[in-house]
Amino acid sequence: MIDAIICEIEMELGFDTKLPKIPETGDKIGAWFNGQWYICEIQSFIYEFKENGDFYRVEINVVAR
Repeated sequence: MIDAIICEIEMELGFDTKLPKIPETGDKIGAWFNGQWYICEIQSFIYEFKENGDFYRVEINVVAR
């Protein structure tokens, strides 16, 4: 499993989760923000690495529709 942060860009909300794989830009995912269910479109990614170069986690930036 891959450590991920799902960040909603417009509402500036986010949460930590684990994903089986990294999705692609333009894919849609469902997520809860402020107690409401949204279908979100993936806009961009930020990959985070440790100082030694090992992968740490990915931040997935989405827009809720």
